[in-house]
Amino acid sequence: ALRASGTALTARATAAMGTPDQSSYTYRTLLWRRETEETSCFDLVFEPRLGPATLSRAEAVAASDPEAIGIRLATRAGRELTLYWHPQDREPARYADGTELSGGIAACINGEWRNAGATSVQTRTRRHHFPHARQTAIITALDRDASTVDVTGLTGIAPGDRVSMRPAGRNYRIVTVDAITARSHRLTLDVTSVLGRARIAAVRGTQIELDSFLPSRTGYLHATHLERQSDGMCQPIVEAANPDMDRTIVEVTIPPQGWSTGDWIRAVAYIVGDAVEMV
Repeated sequence: ALRASGTALTARATAAMGTPDQSSYTYRTLLWRRETEETSCFDLVFEPRLGPATLSRAEAVAASDPEAIGIRLATRAGRELTLYWHPQDREPARYADGTELSGGIAACINGEWRNAGATSVQTRTRRHHFPHARQTAIITALDRDASTVDVTGLTGIAPGDRVSMRPAGRNYRIVTVDAITARSHRLTLDVTSVLGRARIAAVRGTQIELDSFLPSRTGYLHATHLERQSDGMCQPIVEAANPDMDRTIVEVTIPPQGWSTGDWIRAVAYIVGDAVEMV
C-alpha cells in the first residue's frame, strides 16, 4: 500500500500489444515506491489521458486492519477523492481520518459518498447507510441480442447502477430497469455478453480448437462459458490460449457431447442461473 515516506515515479504504460511504440493504448501512470526489506507491493494510480498528469497528490490513509486500504487523491483543478477498501467485511475497518467502513468499497468525491458493496460509512460527523448494498439475485432469463437479463431478488435498483456477474466477476452498468413483478426485473446492460464467435476446428477431449481467434483477451475468457449456438448448450471455460493469430484453443470442464467440427460456438460472459450482485 502507499506510504507517506515513499517516492513518486511516473512512467508511460501500455497494454500487451507489442512494444510501447507499437501500442495505441497508452496512459500516464503514477507509481509509489518505498524502501523495505520485507515483501512489498505497489499501488497503481493511472490517468486515461495523453496530456499532462492532472493528479497533484496521492497519499495513503492508514487503517486499523492491515487488509484494509485507504487512498486520498487530489487533482490540480481542486477535485478531491478518498477511496476506502475493505475486502474482509466481518468487522468494520477504522481509518486514521476518523472514517469507519463496513464492508466493500466506498468513496468520498468532493464531499459526496458513493459505495460499491459497502453497507455503511461512519465519519466524525455523520453516518451514511446504503440499504441496497450487497444484494444478490439470480438470472432467470436473458436475451443476448438485446443485452437484457431477467433477475429475481433485487430491490431499489435504477439506471446507472452497476452489477457484477458471478462467478466471472464482470461488471456492467444498468441502462434501463423494467419491473416484471415486485421482486423480478428486466435489466438492459451497457455491454453485450458475447465475447467472441467462431466455428469448431477440432474437439480433443476437453480441449476445443476454434478456426479463428476470439477477439477478447484469453485471460478475460476464464470462468466464462462456451455456448453452442444451435442449441444453447454451454460448457464452463477453464482456460484459453491463442497459439497464433489464427486460432483460439479453449479448455472446458468435461468433454462436450455431440459437439463436432464446423459447429458455430460463442464465448459468453454469463448464463441463466448465474448470480448477479449489486456493486
